[in-house]
Amino acid sequence: MRYIKQAAISAIGLAAFLLFRPIEAVYHYWSKCISGEISTARMVWTEEAYAEVLISSADALQILLPHADQRTEEIHRLTDEQVKTIERRAHVTFDPEFSREFHFHIGRSNGVVTAYAVEDTVHGKWGPIRYMIIFDPAGKVLDVIVLEYQEKRGRPVAERRFLKQFVGKKAGDNVRLNKDIRSVTGASMSSGGMANGIRKMIHVFGELYGSQS
Repeated sequence: MRYIKQAAISAIGLAAFLLFRPIEAVYHYWSKCISGEISTARMVWTEEAYAEVLISSADALQILLPHADQRTEEIHRLTDEQVKTIERRAHVTFDPEFSREFHFHIGRSNGVVTAYAVEDTVHGKWGPIRYMIIFDPAGKVLDVIVLEYQEKRGRPVAERRFLKQFVGKKAGDNVRLNKDIRSVTGASMSSGGMANGIRKMIHVFGELYGSQS
């Protein structure tokens, strides 16, 4: 009888804990992630999706702007009117979850602008995909590199065979899935997110720097 009573008390205690303490438990777990006790880069998410940092922004700039002997940064926050113009031209809708502020890194060689690099974030199927895109002064895409993502089967969107399809794209090109961009098998949502994001950024560049080209 004593054991039955102890078991009943334990069961009641566990039920009370689960009922009243889930928020504290989540906070405790998240605090461990922030403090580094649990690595977010190796964290397992719903249905085994995971976050992975592929390359830092600083290292990506070294790769994308290799010949620049001078690098400056310009920060642009789009106005509502600029957003409407870009949405109309690119046939996209800005995601309210992501910032309208863009940090352009401008590479110069002997005082002459050679390229512009900028980061953007889009939604993949399993989470956000953060990438960097580089333009020549005329607004043509020179290269794209994925910095970080959270994917289960979408890893190929970070590979060259997918990203090289965007090289040479400019305003007026489709830059659309199943038009001039081939989807990654099993990751059509992530592929489409990247295509829409890069098409958007082509028109962001045109809105901000088109008159200077």
